Amino acid sequence: MIFSVFYDLSDFMNIKKSAINFFKDLNMGSADIPYLLVLLVFSICLIAYIIDFNINLGIYCSDVFVYLLNSLNYYGINLGYNSTMFLSPVICFLTSILFRLGMFDQRAIFFVTGIFAIFGFIGMYVILKIRFVPILALTGSILFSSFSLNLLWLANGTLDIPAVSISIWVVIFTIIAVNKNSKFYILAIPLFVVGFFTRYTVGFILPLIIVYYLFNKNLFHSADLLFFNKMEFKSNVKSYFRSEEFKHMISGILLAIVLLAFIVFSINNSGSDLTFLSQSSDAISGSKGDVSDNAYTTDTFFYINNFLSFLFAQQVIFNSNIPVLEGIGFLSYVILFILIFGILLLFRNLHNLCVDNHKFNMSNDGKFNLYENSKKIFNNKLLFILLVISLILSVLSFKLNSIISISFLLICGLILSSLFKNKYEYAFENSKFNSFNFHIFLMFSLWFLMYFSFFTFIGIKVNRYIITALPAFVYFVILSLEYVSLFLNNFISYGDVKSIKKEVNGSISDDNIVFDNGSSDKTKTIKNRFSSLNIISVISIFLIILCIISAFSFTSMVDDNISIKSPQLIADYLINYDSNYSSKQVAVYNSRFYDWLLKMNTIPLIDEKIDYLESSNITYFISNNPFDLKNYTQIHRENDLYLYKHI
Repeated sequence: MIFSVFYDLSDFMNIKKSAINFFKDLNMGSADIPYLLVLLVFSICLIAYIIDFNINLGIYCSDVFVYLLNSLNYYGINLGYNSTMFLSPVICFLTSILFRLGMFDQRAIFFVTGIFAIFGFIGMYVILKIRFVPILALTGSILFSSFSLNLLWLANGTLDIPAVSISIWVVIFTIIAVNKNSKFYILAIPLFVVGFFTRYTVGFILPLIIVYYLFNKNLFHSADLLFFNKMEFKSNVKSYFRSEEFKHMISGILLAIVLLAFIVFSINNSGSDLTFLSQSSDAISGSKGDVSDNAYTTDTFFYINNFLSFLFAQQVIFNSNIPVLEGIGFLSYVILFILIFGILLLFRNLHNLCVDNHKFNMSNDGKFNLYENSKKIFNNKLLFILLVISLILSVLSFKLNSIISISFLLICGLILSSLFKNKYEYAFENSKFNSFNFHIFLMFSLWFLMYFSFFTFIGIKVNRYIITALPAFVYFVILSLEYVSLFLNNFISYGDVKSIKKEVNGSISDDNIVFDNGSSDKTKTIKNRFSSLNIISVISIFLIILCIISAFSFTSMVDDNISIKSPQLIADYLINYDSNYSSKQVAVYNSRFYDWLLKMNTIPLIDEKIDYLESSNITYFISNNPFDLKNYTQIHRENDLYLYKHI
């Protein structure tokens, strides 16, 4: 059992106790059970509903046919698609297991990607629960699951939702490993490898979790020790190498290497290669992608211009079987209002904290300023200069290479973390300024900016690519919702926001979610009134209801494009028309579709090569254009598709 690996030997015979300890490390307790049950029921119902819808609609992403053919290869039927076996071996292998269990159609990959979605929705709750109360964590998870962009690509065989689901759990395990129980490195690092071979964009999570790890090590202070106190530096290094954290990290790395070797061996053994490495090198070198790709666009602000539609759209139309989210739903404007208002309140609160911190340091002659009396190169002034330089370089390099720009962005994060530790953290703790977890805030900021910057830079833009940035976006929405709720609570309680600001210094407690300036009767009054009014719960429940209604009504705004199902229907007709079709030659306009639908090797034939058909012995020809053929007669038509038979 996984719990036995993580806890003391005495727990080997007590699975219940091990499970309780495991969930405690995840910051889960009995109070979370009702929320998790609601989320689980909602997720299962939503996935079942969407899978049924996708079965009726058909496969509208051609990549899914490749994954299905790869799954056939794992199942034992090789149709010659060895060269694509590097594409998501994780999803394809799991799909092949369902093939063996009797689910031998597209439902298998819908089911697999749907399970990953549920995994991600629960992960969204867990990661938000690190910072927020359960009702806000539930709101965030349901909000994430109800975005139009997520619903459009949910449980339909594409890899974006599974990839982001794994990314969420990699970050969760990393946060726990760094802050609470280092044994979680044994889960986080191998899971990253699994995510990477689910979809390669998960690779961006690696620098993010490394930077989060360095947040908690105060990198620049260690650099100062290297220059001015080598004895202490060496002592710290030796102590770290002997620590349990280092042992668990090495264990995780070794397990990841074994897993990596196994996956790479299976890819090579299938006759494929690691083509994605050359694709990755192109991205690192600053390539914007192939201009001949149908998804290539010169619209740099594609994701910004369409972002509100990605949240809650009014309609889904298909442009050459490519789904497009159109219009901006009412809920998008609600989310935008909450985000803007909440961020303004957040910055006001941060300003108050900084002012009070300055007064605190002045009243204590700066003695609480961390490392104030130690020798150092990286003092606050130099760190601030480095921050400005890194930020400028990040902006200037964006047009040249997104990877360089992101690297400078990560450096900015490290500098901000160190500045916070040096200048604010110690004073805040001693003044009981329980604001928010700055490192979590910084990590989510980098998460969003990294993915948004990278996909904005490349020329090939597909709406589903930006799904990877949505968990971070949800964090800021929920953070804003918390601030807005508390603002409304105080406004209702006092009716005068200015008087509140004078009497109570705005600072949010992670434990109680109240305004807190130490020990004050006024604070207790606010806490009591907040408990009675429970503004956060009221707003959250209202938002949850709207999101659930929006999620289950999503299918009603999808354009009923009958051409999507046409390949399946015409293939079914051929199967029923000729039970021995597989022993004959079948030419098609797109072999990717029909190799899967007919479970055989078809012959790709484009319109320009139609003369070859007349002189061949090909029995059947499926075309997406009508032809007047001498040696063939049309035996069936399915919308814009035509089935011809040799005379």
